[in-house]
Amino acid sequence: MANSLSFGGTALSTYGLYVTSDDAYISSQLIETSQLQDKAFASSPKKEARTITLDVCVKGSSLSDLISNIDSLKRVLMLGVTAEELILDILPSRYFNALCSGFAPKIDTTTTMSGTLSFLCADPRAYAVTPTSSDFNIDADPKTITETPGGSAYIEPVWTLTAGETLTDAEIILENETTDETFTITLSMVDEDVLVINSQTFEVELNGVNVIADMADAAVFPRLSPGIANTITVTGFSTTGTLNISYRDTYA
Repeated sequence: MANSLSFGGTALSTYGLYVTSDDAYISSQLIETSQLQDKAFASSPKKEARTITLDVCVKGSSLSDLISNIDSLKRVLMLGVTAEELILDILPSRYFNALCSGFAPKIDTTTTMSGTLSFLCADPRAYAVTPTSSDFNIDADPKTITETPGGSAYIEPVWTLTAGETLTDAEIILENETTDETFTITLSMVDEDVLVINSQTFEVELNGVNVIADMADAAVFPRLSPGIANTITVTGFSTTGTLNISYRDTYA
């Protein structure tokens, strides 16, 4: 059976859609360059929107069934309305946050249509379908742990520190020595208080309450470097707490 895809949790093969070919933008990445007279300088990879264009066919058992499938596909795709998770059968372990930007089928026979299906990904990265959640005991001060993610792009995890005792005006430091990124915050906690540091949304909450004002001016939300062991150090959290690191492997 030919490959298909799912969008927003719906397998489009349900409505007879199959991919006949795709373009190179699924795996390509651009490097930005600057030209100054006779010299050119390359900078970091551009995070331009990713476009995915697929040649597709839609099948039906009759002309009326074919038209019904097309109508159902349009309802699922919701052209230009909202971004959804796009999973291609050829890459079943990862998804894109994609907006359907074009669907142009034409009738070939009474049971077949062919055309193109296009998506725009404002965030050009792909993410692992299966999330990772790693737990560590903070039983020393400072405590150093190692986390080794996969992927091919920097990861923005959620760091969750749960207190095991009372901490008064404690300077808590979360550092990824591998990326040289350090987060520092000063606050008080009691047993089972939960501090959440979200490196993707740049939010800091203590028991669900925003405490970003307590963050040090020079603090940075730590990321994880892909494909290598990241050395993480927690300081000032005493010796009875826990750390959870939640993320999805991220792909450029």
